[in-house]
Amino acid sequence: MSGFPSFISFLADGLLIIAALVASFYCMVLGRRLANFSSVDKGLGGAIATLALQVEDMKTALNEARAGSNEAAERLSTLLEQASEVSQDLDVMIAAFHDIDQAKPPEAPEAEEPVIMFRHRAAAQGR
Repeated sequence: MSGFPSFISFLADGLLIIAALVASFYCMVLGRRLANFSSVDKGLGGAIATLALQVEDMKTALNEARAGSNEAAERLSTLLEQASEVSQDLDVMIAAFHDIDQAKPPEAPEAEEPVIMFRHRAAAQGR
């Protein structure tokens, strides 16, 4: 029975070696996954870099759109002020037109006989 403890000791050593090999293989696989996960070209690192660029582009586009809308709002405000001024002028003109319609028109003078003029032939021919 002296061989029994040495067999168990060899078996335990073998199982420890196998477990160490499996653990090292597992660590190698995890290392590759982590490298792919954090790489800039592919994986999550690439996705994050792409999204960061897109966010910057969207901020730039938003600022340009905001500036354009502010300019359009200022232009619209100016046009509304001009339209208000023209509207006031039109109100004054319409009121004046109503005053003209309500005023009694002057009586037309009686028509005289029309004056008829004749051309002489010599004047018409340039003599």
